[in-house]
Parts: sequence; C-alpha cells; structure tokens
Amino acid sequence: MRRAHITANQDGVFKRLATAIGRPDLPGNELFETVPDRARNAAALDGLISAWTRLHTAAEAEEKLAAARVPVSRIYTMADIFENAHYRSREMLARVPDDELGEVTLAAPVPKLSRTPGPSAGAAAA
Repeated sequence: MRRAHITANQDGVFKRLATAIGRPDLPGNELFETVPDRARNAAALDGLISAWTRLHTAAEAEEKLAAARVPVSRIYTMADIFENAHYRSREMLARVPDDELGEVTLAAPVPKLSRTPGPSAGAAAA
C-alpha cells in the first residue's frame, strides 16, 4: 500500500485494527494499552502498521480494514486522481485553456451549484 490514513485512536477501533492486521496482542501491550500510551509510542505503532500495509495492495488493505470497521482512506497521488472513476463522474477535474500551454487540467470549482456552477475561466483565473 502506498499511503493511507488509518484512524484507530479509540480503544474499540484500535482493537479491531489490531485484529485486522493479525496482531490481537497489541491492545494488551503496555506500550499501546491506552490512547495516551499509543500517542507516546506512535512511531513504534506506525512501524507495526506500516509493516502490515506493505504486505497488501491499497485495495486489499482498504478492503480488510473496512471489513473490520476501521476508518481508512487512501491518500491519492495525482495519477490516482486522474484515473479515479469517482473523480471523473463528479467532474472534479476541469480542462481549461492556457495561453502558454494550450490546455491544462485544474481542480474544478467546489461546491457544484445548479444555478451558479462557477466554471473555470482559465488557468490564470485559478
């Protein structure tokens, strides 16, 4: 997995995360028993979780964590954004004219309003 944001601060979610990554022993470990313990030992905990994520593709890790009810979201690269069907269907990227480059792709205006959609005039307007 490239990069993801995994949120498991609270005890119940942390237990589900630990089980999902094959480490059900972690919540009982004195280094990770409570939220303050996990904060103090975040680097060690991040190392354990990162080791697990490297064994899986982003899709596999997301699927396993979502099934365990652990909040997770992949951190998208620009390539991911350009390839993502959801971004395309929501028209989140806009092709606009540029005097020097011809045409460039920019983030489209958000939010999208039905009566005032706010189209991008061009790269200089961004």
